[in-house]
Amino acid sequence: MPRTHRPPISLREKSVALFGALTLAYSAWGFGGVIDWSLHILLAGGLLTWLCAMLPLELRRNQRTARPAVRVFLQPWRDLARTPAAYFAGAFLLYLAIAALNPAWQIASDQRGWWLESAAPPLAAWLPTSVAAPYEPMNAWRIFNMHLAALSLALGLYLGLSSRRSTQFVLWCLLANVATMALVAIIQKYTHAEAVLWRLPSENQHFWGSFFYRNQATAFLNWGIVIAGLLYFYHAQRSRAASKIGGPHYLACCLIGLIAVSVGLALSRAGILFALILVAIFLIFVLADYLYHTFAQLSRHTLWVTTALTLILSSLLAVGLLQAQRAIDWQAVEERFGDIGATLDQAERDARVISSKLTWRMAQDQLWTGWGAGSFRYAFPMYQQEVPELFHQRYHRRQGWIGQRFFRYAHNDILQFLAEYGIVGCSLLLGLISSFLLAGYKAIRHLPFAILYLTLGIACAMGHAFIEFIFHSPSYWVAFIAGIALASRLLQLTARRS
Repeated sequence: MPRTHRPPISLREKSVALFGALTLAYSAWGFGGVIDWSLHILLAGGLLTWLCAMLPLELRRNQRTARPAVRVFLQPWRDLARTPAAYFAGAFLLYLAIAALNPAWQIASDQRGWWLESAAPPLAAWLPTSVAAPYEPMNAWRIFNMHLAALSLALGLYLGLSSRRSTQFVLWCLLANVATMALVAIIQKYTHAEAVLWRLPSENQHFWGSFFYRNQATAFLNWGIVIAGLLYFYHAQRSRAASKIGGPHYLACCLIGLIAVSVGLALSRAGILFALILVAIFLIFVLADYLYHTFAQLSRHTLWVTTALTLILSSLLAVGLLQAQRAIDWQAVEERFGDIGATLDQAERDARVISSKLTWRMAQDQLWTGWGAGSFRYAFPMYQQEVPELFHQRYHRRQGWIGQRFFRYAHNDILQFLAEYGIVGCSLLLGLISSFLLAGYKAIRHLPFAILYLTLGIACAMGHAFIEFIFHSPSYWVAFIAGIALASRLLQLTARRS
């Protein structure tokens, strides 16, 4: 069978793929993006990726189409204008910028402590507002930079990649770095590392890999499982179409096992729960995909060969799971989960449940436009003080309630997003994610399990965010949004070529 000619990849697309791959690779090693310089590196990578996608690097006349240079220059901007996600991204960033320029609250302090005081908004009271606060540790501009990094990278990759080769390269680069980080986290555990990546000390003893918080680390690893599952179904379909027995999808399957083991060793309850859900869904889809294509399309000879290879792969997975079972401290896992029945009985008294209820009350007071990005830690104490056991550190038998607890995050990103961005801002974010996802659904006939697994993976991420603050890790947020855009682009390009 003669090999089909592949058109050369333009310098513009190579630049987009290079900067995009480097930025996503850095997301696995940038300490979660919570340090200023780490966040700014992610921001620079996202902006460079978008810039390469918008400014063609080859303005000479195209010999095949004879298009003048001015049309080549304008084409990326026309593509941007035809992309629904670009309008949601632009509107959301403009929304955040207006709020940051229009503070309605300011921090006041004296010897007694600090509190919020209302102030006249510089622009208008009916516009979105924010809390005037320093960039370090948190303010509206810091959150703006986090979203700008994620959205610029996502749009740059989506608009700048026009071949499946380049898109696969970036996705595999992300997956390879997630898997390597998972392995490094395991090595850190067994070498008893006392600092993140043996370099930066952490106030939180339960760091994992390059993340200061294991909950954010396991969410990042679980997103790697989603990307690996997507690549598995994509390459499995490609191998079948080319009548090949092997393929990169077997590697993706093995990496899922490595990442899942790392999540199990991290001992994050939510991380383990959603990893089990993702792996279970993946195995069900793999079985369904295998049965459908085996009995519907394959010849008898290929059926026996494929069945034999599947049995071998299943045996290898069984051995791997057995080794994982021995490696994971299941007693520690059981202690982390505790008595589930008792946990459910005490749920109403759990600090995170109470804080979620108070965050909902906070959101209701500014339901449409929100309190402003980065405002939670400053506004929440006004509601927190209504519950003494949540507001104070402890109860002293003689002195009564003493100390004050400080909540940086609500441990419920969905409600915190609603409280900070309001219905308007959250609707723009949902529109952005939905527009990327719907573009990928064009490949539903060709890669049904890939698009369904991506959809369920996004749902699991949002479920995880409902009980943790994973979306406030810039590294995870950048990988999450850019991963959705990349996956959608790969599925869209597959649908066009099929």
